[in-house]
Amino acid sequence: MPLTDANIENVYDSIAEGWYHLRQNPFVIFNPEKYAKSWPEGKLLDVGCGNGAYSIVFAKHGFRCVGVDASGQMLRWAKKNTDKNKVSFPLIRANCLDLPFKDNTFDYALSVAVFHHLDSEDKRLKAFGEVFRVLKPNGIALVTAWNKTQPRFIFRKADRYVAWNHKGTAYQRYYHMFAYGEMGYLAKRAGFRVLKLFPEESYKLPVKTFSKNVCALLKKQI
Repeated sequence: MPLTDANIENVYDSIAEGWYHLRQNPFVIFNPEKYAKSWPEGKLLDVGCGNGAYSIVFAKHGFRCVGVDASGQMLRWAKKNTDKNKVSFPLIRANCLDLPFKDNTFDYALSVAVFHHLDSEDKRLKAFGEVFRVLKPNGIALVTAWNKTQPRFIFRKADRYVAWNHKGTAYQRYYHMFAYGEMGYLAKRAGFRVLKLFPEESYKLPVKTFSKNVCALLKKQI
């Protein structure tokens, strides 16, 4: 049977509580504090916000944030997290392939570890296109996905299921592991200018080949 992302929303509904407790640190892939301090304040969309850890940092620095996620339970735990951190911003259930916003709405967009859950190139391109659409001209996006040449997966297929174990059950999540060139290619096809392709900030090797994540800093330059 072909691999599919069909159950991904249900999986994240099931693991939302465990995700909330384990993923409290927003510095796993990039340091949002650094960007929040260097970017001028503006309106920021967090696509696939999960428990809200990244956008909470921006909200604390005065950014007008909106979080969207396909999982209703993830959003419930995101609300718990925003309350705990004494910030408030809209949390909306929506799919990254059909963002419920007008064109040219946001100054910034984040999408951390989301697009690799989409099971076709057409879907992945559409997700980039949706982020491009809702950004204002000269808006900035930061997108991350798992790297297919990280040591854990280097000799495995790019498309696979990866388990999340929660309360004795192994929940299988569809992943498409990105190559650096693929990330840049799809972003450009969607209309973006690629400012930078880089590994997670904790990665220390001189070549980025074996990083766990592929990160892209993009600009809607029109």
